[in-house]
Amino acid sequence: MGGGGGNSAIIDTANKTSLNELYCILKRSLLHIDIEGGCVHIAKSLGTKSLVLFGITAPELVGYEENINIMSSLCNGCVRYECPLYEEPVCVNAITPDFVAQKAADYLNTLV
Repeated sequence: MGGGGGNSAIIDTANKTSLNELYCILKRSLLHIDIEGGCVHIAKSLGTKSLVLFGITAPELVGYEENINIMSSLCNGCVRYECPLYEEPVCVNAITPDFVAQKAADYLNTLV
């Protein structure tokens, strides 16, 4: 994502970093993209904005207003692990990668 300069990068840290390294990466990131969870809370504590995908949890319960909180308009925030309404998890599947990428690009473009 992101234009300008050769310093922009997407970094996948899964199973590749220590907790200390994760803190450093999050601290220096322009935007952290994740599902609701621990890394989002760490990023918040370090002053880094996150783009957060919500499914069964609701941003009103565990989200931060400063973040870019994304959830399905079809179904969200039921706080159940098995969907009582749909066979497939609509709350997660309705959020497309293209939509997430566009939201991230929109935010990053405000930083230029």
